[in-house]
Amino acid sequence: MSRIAVAYICLTICMSVNAWGITYYVSPHGDDHHSGLSPKAGEALRTVQAGVNKLLPGDSLLLRGGVYRETVTFPRNGEPDRPISLKPYLNEKVVITGCDPVTGWTRHKDNIWRAPMPWTLGTGRNQVFLNGEVMIEARFPNKPDPDLGMYVSDLSPLWPTFGEFSIPKDTVKEQPGRIVSKLLDGQPDNYWKSALYYGVHYEGWAAQTGVVESSKSGEIEVDDRTEGWWFGTAYGGRYRPEEGRGMIVGHIHALDQPGEWCWQDNTLYLIPPHPRPLPQGRGRG
Repeated sequence: MSRIAVAYICLTICMSVNAWGITYYVSPHGDDHHSGLSPKAGEALRTVQAGVNKLLPGDSLLLRGGVYRETVTFPRNGEPDRPISLKPYLNEKVVITGCDPVTGWTRHKDNIWRAPMPWTLGTGRNQVFLNGEVMIEARFPNKPDPDLGMYVSDLSPLWPTFGEFSIPKDTVKEQPGRIVSKLLDGQPDNYWKSALYYGVHYEGWAAQTGVVESSKSGEIEVDDRTEGWWFGTAYGGRYRPEEGRGMIVGHIHALDQPGEWCWQDNTLYLIPPHPRPLPQGRGRG
C-alpha cells in the first residue's frame, strides 16, 4: 500500500507540473549558464533568448526589471490550452530593444556629428533612433518630385523621396545599370560611388536596388543589382516608355538635413534634428 501511495503522489505531482508548466526567470545580472529557476541573480538567466529557448507549452518566463538589448526568436509555439507566456516579474519595468547605444560622439564639421560604429546590420538594414525618435537615412533628393510622390497624408518620414530617374532606351541592353537623371547634372565623377540606388521602373511592380559603381554628371552606373533587374527588359524584353523614379541613399554626400544620418567607413554620421548640440558620448543606434 505504501508503494502504491508513493506512486500516486508522484503521479499527481508530475501531472501538476505538466499542466501548469515551469516558470523560468531572466535578470540583467544573471548568467545564461544558470538554471533560470529562481529570480535571484545567482540563478536567473541573462538573456531573454536563453529563456525562451527553454520554454515548452505551458511554461512561463518572468523578466526582472532592466533593459535587454537583443532580438528574440521563439523556437516553438504554445498550445491553445497551454500557452507560452512572458511577463515582468512583480510588475518591474522591462524594456526589450534591438537597439545598441552608440557612444563617443564628436563634432565632424559644422552641424554634423560622428561616432565610431564598427558594426552594421548590413546595407539598407540599419536604423537610428535619438531619444526614441526615428532618424532618416540621408537620401538624395531630400523631397519627392511633386509628380512622383504618394498622394497620401501623414506618411512616415521614412517614406521614399523619389525623384525622376530613368533607364535610357539606347543603352538598356548593353548597359542595363546605366541610369540617367537631370538631378545629377553638374556633379563630379564618382560623386555617388558606393552609394545605394533604390528605384522603380517600367511597370512599377516593385522597387529594386543596386550599388552605384561609378557616376558622372547626369548619370550613375549601378551594379550588384537586384536579381531579375527590371523584370528582364535589359535581357531582350520589349522596352516600354517609363516614368522612372528613384533615390540615392547610403552616402555622406546625401547628408545635408537635420534628422538625417549616414553610416560609412565604420563611422556613424548624424545631423541632430534640433539646433542644440548632440550630448557628448551619448546616442542610440
